[in-house]
Amino acid sequence: MRCEEIVSAVTGVDEAELNDASGRDSVMEWDSLAHINLITALEETYEVSFTIEEIQQIKTIGDVKTLLKQKGVETPAGTA
Repeated sequence: MRCEEIVSAVTGVDEAELNDASGRDSVMEWDSLAHINLITALEETYEVSFTIEEIQQIKTIGDVKTLLKQKGVETPAGTA
């Protein structure tokens, strides 16, 4: 599952509207509760755990992908 798909499922924002720059400052629906739900969904989907510091660093989809890559997870490439 792509990061954009997960963010879309958590926030209700159409996946086609999301890209690596999409984040807490640009997606109104990405509020504090959605952020926690996103972290939970990412941890379950990719079987990883995030530290409090890592959770606080995540501000965009690009940040998610970078952090997952650092954890050895290759996220599927998308067409969007």
